[in-house]
Amino acid sequence: MKDLLPPRAPTVAQALGMEGAVEIRWEENLESDLELYRVYRTTVAADDGSLERMALVLEAEPDGTAVSPPGAADAVEQGAGTAYPKLKWKDQGVRAGRDLFYRLVAVDHSGNVSELSSSTKARSVDTTPPGPPVLGLAARAARYRRERRLRPHRVLAATRRSRRALPHPAARDWHAVLAADLGVAAGGHDRVQGPSGTAGRGYTYRVQAMDAVGNVGEFNPPRSVL
Repeated sequence: MKDLLPPRAPTVAQALGMEGAVEIRWEENLESDLELYRVYRTTVAADDGSLERMALVLEAEPDGTAVSPPGAADAVEQGAGTAYPKLKWKDQGVRAGRDLFYRLVAVDHSGNVSELSSSTKARSVDTTPPGPPVLGLAARAARYRRERRLRPHRVLAATRRSRRALPHPAARDWHAVLAADLGVAAGGHDRVQGPSGTAGRGYTYRVQAMDAVGNVGEFNPPRSVL
C-alpha cells in the first residue's frame, strides 16, 4: 500500500541573529521514514509561506548532513538521546540589517511533504567597520578604492586642513568638506570633486567610510595636495 501520510511539520525552536549569519534551531522529527528537511528563506514578508517564491537554502538529511545546495554547511545535532533532540544550522553570509523569514518542511521516503513550519524571523548582525579607504589626490579631486562589501552603499567623509596648520593638528584643525552616498563605479573607484580651497595653498585630506548598517571605519593616513 502506498504511503500517503506526510511527516509532521517541523517545530522551529529559535532563530537567532549573529555576526554575518542567522542560526535556525528546530526539533527533530521522529518519523522512522523521514528522508530530509528543507529550509526556505525570503526577505519579502508577503512571500513568507509561499514555497514557490521563497529560496530553498538547505536540504539536509535527518542527522543534519547537508544534501544541497553545493557547499551548504551541515546542521549540527543537539541533545541526541534525549526526549527533545534538535538540529541547528547557520545561514551564513546574509546581509545584515534586514528581516529574514524562514520556513521548514519535512519529507519522507515516499515523497510526502509536511505542512509548513510556523514562520520565524531574524536579522543578522554586522559590527565590523570598513577599513580606511585608499586615497589618491590630483588637483583637489579624490579617488577612493571601494571595498566590495560596501556596494552600493558607501558614505565618505573627507576632512581637510591647511598645510600651514600645526604639525600635529587637533580635531578642531580639520574641517569636513564632503559627505557622499556613492553608487557603483567602474574599476572599484569613486572620483569625487570636493570644494575648492584657497588658490596657492596646500591642503591635507583624510577620508573615512561608513557601511550600510552604520559602522564607521578609521581615517586613512593623511595625504597632501597643492
